[in-house]
Amino acid sequence: MAKKEEIKKKVKKLTEENQEAMPVKYIKQPYPVSAMQADLSRQQIRILVGMMQSIQDGVQELFSRPKPEDGQLLLFPDLSDDHVNIDFKFSDVVDRPDSYKNVEKVAEKFMSLVFRYEDKEAGEVTLSHFVDRVTFPSKGSKRDRIRFSFTREQARQVFNFTMYSRYIQSVAFNAENKYTARLYMLITSARGFEKENAGIFHWYVGYNELRRMLGCDTKEGNTWRRSTQLLYKHFKSNILKTAEEELKALADAGKSDCWFEYVELPEERKGDPERFDFIVHLSEMGKLEDSRTKELKHRTDIEAFMQEEWGMTEREASRILSTVPNGHLSLFDTKMHELASDMQKKPQIKNKKNYAKKSLSEAIKDFKEPSTNPTPRTDSLPITGEGRGEGLPLSSDFLRDRFRTLLGNANYIKYLSFPTDITVTPDAVVITAQYDEVIEQVEQWRTKMEVITAPLPIQLELKK
Repeated sequence: MAKKEEIKKKVKKLTEENQEAMPVKYIKQPYPVSAMQADLSRQQIRILVGMMQSIQDGVQELFSRPKPEDGQLLLFPDLSDDHVNIDFKFSDVVDRPDSYKNVEKVAEKFMSLVFRYEDKEAGEVTLSHFVDRVTFPSKGSKRDRIRFSFTREQARQVFNFTMYSRYIQSVAFNAENKYTARLYMLITSARGFEKENAGIFHWYVGYNELRRMLGCDTKEGNTWRRSTQLLYKHFKSNILKTAEEELKALADAGKSDCWFEYVELPEERKGDPERFDFIVHLSEMGKLEDSRTKELKHRTDIEAFMQEEWGMTEREASRILSTVPNGHLSLFDTKMHELASDMQKKPQIKNKKNYAKKSLSEAIKDFKEPSTNPTPRTDSLPITGEGRGEGLPLSSDFLRDRFRTLLGNANYIKYLSFPTDITVTPDAVVITAQYDEVIEQVEQWRTKMEVITAPLPIQLELKK
């Protein structure tokens, strides 16, 4: 009980300290890296997170490809010596960057990590060093950056994003216990598994396999030997229970998208368990993000269909989709496919694109439900914002359309699509967001956006 209260206090302190400074940021990390058999220290985990963030920030094209290929290596800026080089600030990932011994010690530990890659199609397992070399300045006064260099073969294995974890940076980076961070990375890799109702899914893993992933066992010849957490009671207390409590406390504080419980299997047994059933729950934050991600993908698929089926431009498809009321996306998808099927039976239609645009716009009109709130008088709303004709009142549909054109489709979908609300009042255009990062980003765009909303100012609010 005392340990649980201590964890809650630390999480509360972390939450308060990072309330403003740490917006929610997701990191993508290849599953083989998350499941790497190594006893990673907190410093090494921070370096791993920093490395993945550096890749994600600098090589966005890597994640837009349907299936990464060997050609992805050409996306990296520096291949002059036949290596893939990843650079980032060492001060961002270690506690004492001013200590020469600390820097070198951490680098040596990282160099000793062994990466295990299994090619199931070929039936082969490859073991290699995770990184080929680590470089940093020798003088303490200049020791501000560190470089990790991978051979081409290492990079093909380490940066294979065909299956990856998607986790919140701050959870993995700031977890008090190193095993909390590792287990969090592992259970987020299971997000592709079948889900039950209410945002619950399962991850089944063998006890011995989990020990090896967490670096509790080491291999000597053909034999695995226990090096830490020798007894199951130690493993359960120091790893499972501690990580379970810390991640639940972070979820309760609104800082983690998921938490877990676990069942030892078989339930009736003598001795150590054979495997675990990790029951992973999405927190309220996780459910919102899950919904947001699904809608983003759904919208992208719909836009792609309209472009391919009827030759619409990205802007034309986005404009139509921006007029679909919240909660009606699936209905629109159904109507869209019904229209496509119907049009295939009508070869006499000459301009299919215009016919589809007109038909979809007519269908969308039927989606709109009568508002239960009294409609503000149109003469109380401004008519002077950029892009509106004389006498045309300001509306949320108009703003969404103009903001999408102003900011680009990708930025609009990421920051201003559902669950972000845009409401027009007599005094302001109110943008209500679920996440701090949306508020911060819109604040940067405020001047440009208020050209459209003029003379009404933009008012930003965070949903509680």
